[in-house]
Amino acid sequence: MMPSRPSRLPLWSVLSLLFISASTFAAMPASINGEGLPSLAPLVEQTAPAVVNIRTKGTVSAPRNPLMDDPFFRRFFGVPEGQRPRQREVSAAGSGVIIDAKNGYI
Repeated sequence: MMPSRPSRLPLWSVLSLLFISASTFAAMPASINGEGLPSLAPLVEQTAPAVVNIRTKGTVSAPRNPLMDDPFFRRFFGVPEGQRPRQREVSAAGSGVIIDAKNGYI
């Protein structure tokens, strides 16, 4: 019988917790040179009208699996002859900032 080794799980747990807490505190300073952080509210008020939300919807045809071109696989999986590619609806969303409204650059 082999001697049992102590588990390293507690050690890794403590080290992980230490690194996570250290990176959290280092990520955002509470003040700069003893002064509070500046407010971003005036900047947001100026630039908010230029922010846009873009959504799109469409229909695409999914390509057929190339294995289904073989008659053996069509019979094995019970795929009827002459089956059309499947149509499916897709949608996408995004956001951006208007750079040049005259030329439509976002």
